[in-house]
Amino acid sequence: MKKLFFVFLSVMVLLPVAAENRDRAIVLASSNDKLQVETLSRIGYGFHFVKSSEFKPSAAGEFFFNFVQLDVFPTEFLEIQFGLDCEFNHYTSKSSYFYLDSDRKVQVTDFSEMDKSNSRFRGGVRTFNINAPLMVKGIFGFFQVGVGVEGSLNLAGKAYYNHRVGNTRDTHSEAKAALNLFSFGLVAGATYDDFGFYVKFYPKPSRVLAPGSVDFSYWTLGVTFGL
Repeated sequence: MKKLFFVFLSVMVLLPVAAENRDRAIVLASSNDKLQVETLSRIGYGFHFVKSSEFKPSAAGEFFFNFVQLDVFPTEFLEIQFGLDCEFNHYTSKSSYFYLDSDRKVQVTDFSEMDKSNSRFRGGVRTFNINAPLMVKGIFGFFQVGVGVEGSLNLAGKAYYNHRVGNTRDTHSEAKAALNLFSFGLVAGATYDDFGFYVKFYPKPSRVLAPGSVDFSYWTLGVTFGL
């Protein structure tokens, strides 16, 4: 998490400089500018609103950054946007700990079953994904509004929990969690200039964790810079 924080901080420092000259992010463009290829076109953070009958959710969210994006402008007022994003997700609970069973599937158990001398519990799941959002946007001056779909290639996941024993924080982490290779969601968003917000909904058949893992559903509300 410390490495992720410094990556996020570095991007936040560099983006305002790039925003002064947005052409610096365009690496390829047609002669009439109706087709453009951008790099690092946006970053964002979303809050996951999690629901589960198996554990009590606490903080959950996603951080992502775009590394390449294709923009097509069929008309002055319409944009078709296809990108590839790196995304880091986390889902946590203060009342349950998360672990992998013999099949590498994520399971949960209530912290009350642990030693009562332990305190400050937190458990969770983290995943890393490559997302491919496809958006259709209406352009109204500096204001844009769009809808689309987002496919996800789920590459890595881990379950973890930590708790305090006396003055020592004890952390347990298990990598290579069983994931569905592909998942998808529905996306809508609006921006004004370089700032915006978005919402994502995930149909019930779309799950990141493999069948037989802990069951939960969620939707996401987030903010972006340079979307």
